Amino acid sequence: MFLSKLKIPDELEKATFAFDKDGIVFFISGFEQFFANSAKDLMHKNYLNIFATEYTKRIKEEEKKLTNKNKTTHLTIQLNNDTKTKRILTLSILLDKTGKHIGYIGELELDKEEQKSCIEKAESSYKEFLDNIPIGIYRTTIDGKLIFANKQLLKIFNYPNKSDFKDVTKTFVDKNYRKQKLNQWIEQGEYSDEFQIKTSDNKIVYVRDAGHLVKENGKPAYFDGALEDITDKKILEKRLNELNTSKNKFFSILSHDLKGAFGQFIGATDLILDEINNFDKEQIENIVQLLNEQAERSYKLLENLLDWSKSQEGILKFQPEPINLSVLIKEIIEYYNQTAKKKSINLYSELKDTLIVYADKYMLSTVLRNLISNALKFTPEGGSVIVSACELIDKENYGNKVLEISVKDTGVGIEKERIEHLFNMEGNYSTKGTGGELGTGLGLILCKEFIEKHGGKIWVESELGKGSTFKFTIP
Repeated sequence: MFLSKLKIPDELEKATFAFDKDGIVFFISGFEQFFANSAKDLMHKNYLNIFATEYTKRIKEEEKKLTNKNKTTHLTIQLNNDTKTKRILTLSILLDKTGKHIGYIGELELDKEEQKSCIEKAESSYKEFLDNIPIGIYRTTIDGKLIFANKQLLKIFNYPNKSDFKDVTKTFVDKNYRKQKLNQWIEQGEYSDEFQIKTSDNKIVYVRDAGHLVKENGKPAYFDGALEDITDKKILEKRLNELNTSKNKFFSILSHDLKGAFGQFIGATDLILDEINNFDKEQIENIVQLLNEQAERSYKLLENLLDWSKSQEGILKFQPEPINLSVLIKEIIEYYNQTAKKKSINLYSELKDTLIVYADKYMLSTVLRNLISNALKFTPEGGSVIVSACELIDKENYGNKVLEISVKDTGVGIEKERIEHLFNMEGNYSTKGTGGELGTGLGLILCKEFIEKHGGKIWVESELGKGSTFKFTIP
């Protein structure tokens, strides 16, 4: 048994003493485990003081027999401070260098029944200790058969008891991982690896496994090790990597967009300074219009930047409430009417006047403004932008209804390779619209953040030259 290999407690070890022919102790070792007093307190006293009174007469008789027979004798006795535990007393003749009898040597140890009882208590104690460790402890054969498992190991693999868990090789997500590592583990004699395992309920868990090889008769026999569930740590590492990537991409987008905005702004002001005396009224109006557009775009970039940073830090609180969606969209359409008229775009809503949605008004408004603004940006003159909505059955939560809102345009469409990056930092840069308009780059990323806070999804259906339809759901 695995636990029986552990160190036996001190009470199972032997105690030795030597006394002269008069019974006076002159050597003693190991008695501290049997008595509260020290070995020094037992020195130079009669050895019979060690034993319970009812056994002293028998011990003296055996001592006399030894003197005559020059042999060793064994007696079952009890110590004077213990009326329950039985011990074996072994007495042997003690001779000097000339062979003269000068005394006796005594040795004490538990009898077999008491040893068995002590071993069982020790094993129970160690098992309880191992079960309380918050790391999985195990012993397996070389071919992966489970010999010992503490409670935490069973918990990691989601097995109620050890009898249900017999073979660790079947738990590896990568079926070839253990086969590929086995020779290395045996050769090095120890190992420390991280990999994925599958629990009894088919859940995938990341673990760190560290252990060493145990040999018997010089041959590999077992692996003893400790297994730790590091799934939460892996998720945190992944999240930190994603945040780090997002941060880098964010600065790339920000610098790209700001550079474009300020580049045109500086170019326009330089032109004014150089040619101010040569411009007529119409030319000045066109340049001022350009400056105004760049200022609005920079302001929108800062708005989106502020919202995104608040969302990331958790400052922007999610506060849903009943909202008349029709009224909200009409207000946004009215805001963008002037922009639509400039490009002769037909911007309108197909929503019913009484459509109510439970959502965060500020976030939903931000999403709709970004989607409508983008649709106008990429729709050529004479085109159309339509906002609509319909109720659907949620496929993932059957029986629940979700509201699907669409912003459809007759614009230029989007390349397939760009679609997968529209809602994340990876490869997301603003592009010029059909009228040379520039976007902020952060708009769709912000839309995704806000829709996911509602428990919804956002996606796009698009084909080059045939326009795009951005859709999102609100549960």
